[in-house]
Amino acid sequence: RTHFEQNETVRAKGREVLTSAFLSDSFDRIRLKQELLKLNPWTDECLEHAASNLLILYSTLNPEQREKVEHKLKDLEGKIEFRLKNPFAQLLFNPEKELNELAKALGLEEAQVTQLRQKVVDRTPERLGHFEKAKEFKDQLETELKNGKTNVVRLQTILKEVRAYVLDHLDHRLDKIAEFHDMLTPTQRNLWVQQMESKRQKIKNFFSQPIVSL
Repeated sequence: RTHFEQNETVRAKGREVLTSAFLSDSFDRIRLKQELLKLNPWTDECLEHAASNLLILYSTLNPEQREKVEHKLKDLEGKIEFRLKNPFAQLLFNPEKELNELAKALGLEEAQVTQLRQKVVDRTPERLGHFEKAKEFKDQLETELKNGKTNVVRLQTILKEVRAYVLDHLDHRLDKIAEFHDMLTPTQRNLWVQQMESKRQKIKNFFSQPIVSL
């Protein structure tokens, strides 16, 4: 519980730092990166604790419960993959529609919409790459847990690979945020922050519920 509270404090501080930078008139991505890295929510200690908890949880569940969790996770994974890969899914999840909704919510000018269309809409390949990598990491952890011979060190090694992947993409993400920042007016940036906080709360509420009834 203590580690969870510490991690949540770090995440909250990270959101605070990022929000402050985004709302400022000048987005200093170099300074922001330094501040985010100082927080370092991916310490070896945190990863060791996460690996230990994962092993304890898996060991606690009986075979039927493990199967239920695995089925639910695969179902969620399938829905994400459908959205990213299935061409018919674009009829339901249309990036252009999302862009238009964003333009309406933030009161974007036509020139801003044009800029965003060039830089934001065509992100499916990028998202698909992150999805495939996340699935690869999940499969590695699942294989380790199922072989019955794993330990905290081996699980932690995989989590360190996840950490390396996330940090490798930090510069790219900050560049994208900086571009978006520079497209918006101060009022639009405030509206965007409010929207993101609302979405974050909805996601938090969703994942606060059990993944599956055991």
